[in-house]
Amino acid sequence: MPDPYWPKKRDYPLSNVLGRDLIRTKCAYCKLTHAYRPEDLIYIYGDVDIDSLTVRMKCEGGDHGYLDVKAFSPTGSEAVGLTIRKLVRVDIKRFPVWREEK
Repeated sequence: MPDPYWPKKRDYPLSNVLGRDLIRTKCAYCKLTHAYRPEDLIYIYGDVDIDSLTVRMKCEGGDHGYLDVKAFSPTGSEAVGLTIRKLVRVDIKRFPVWREEK
């Protein structure tokens, strides 16, 4: 019987999810769930593999470990009360670096 934990053969980038599909993240510790549009995640992380987002994204409730990230297409009953997070802006913090000169 073959080992069921073989490595993936191909990546599944976020650009394959474009359309009506969404990305769902869920924290296993605090059960916090969010839905994102793939375009917003491409803007932040680039066109990366969906499985790599488990390491890149963090839970907002605290440092609880990895998130469960999946692509899904909401059905009619799921889409009724679904809240989708939309990217408004990306804040970049600037810190001064000083050097002493003589």
